[in-house]
Amino acid sequence: MRMINIRDIKRILKIYIAVIIPIFIITISIFDYLSKSEIEKTKEILKEGQKQRAEVVNYVIENDLKRAYDDLLVIKNSNELDGYINNINEDTITQMKELLLRVATNKKKL
Repeated sequence: MRMINIRDIKRILKIYIAVIIPIFIITISIFDYLSKSEIEKTKEILKEGQKQRAEVVNYVIENDLKRAYDDLLVIKNSNELDGYINNINEDTITQMKELLLRVATNKKKL
């Protein structure tokens, strides 16, 4: 029976290292690629979700501003406001209060 000497051990270790290190490097590279790919996919999903939320907020704000603008146009073009501007007295003040109350109470509930 032959004894294993140091030279044989060195040769076996060199072969082992020559095989294991490339496999280890390839495995780490694949894992790194896959993890970066998943991170990018997750970023895209988050960006899309943020974009959709921003669009909803934008729609709500635009809708509220349009309703406020329409209400202001109704008030601006009203006879009550013209009467109030031209002649301020108790009657025109009451008419103006009634107009503002009508505009405020005739809102659609969301």
